Amino acid sequence: MAKRFKYISPRKNYAQGSRESAILGGVSLGIFLLSALVAAILQGSAGAYVGAGGLLAMLLSVYGFWLGMKSFQDKDKNYRYSVVGSILNGVLAACFLGVFLWGI
Repeated sequence: MAKRFKYISPRKNYAQGSRESAILGGVSLGIFLLSALVAAILQGSAGAYVGAGGLLAMLLSVYGFWLGMKSFQDKDKNYRYSVVGSILNGVLAACFLGVFLWGI
């Protein structure tokens, strides 16, 4: 009977900044949904507070996208959160840009 070998691959750590990117994407999405809900409840007369929240969420998503892209520079790391954070923040930044341009 032939001897069977077991190969074990080492566990890779997550890239630096990847978890923060995903967390910022979630926070930005939460602020976006909350401000959209408040604006719908108040029938469009939400005021400057919802606008300031939207601006904060847009800045968080742009920063999260930058962190996600920067985390791809690490070698031999797990990029799961980098991919999730970069895609989520990129889509949110494009949505915020669309809402901003639609308002102008």
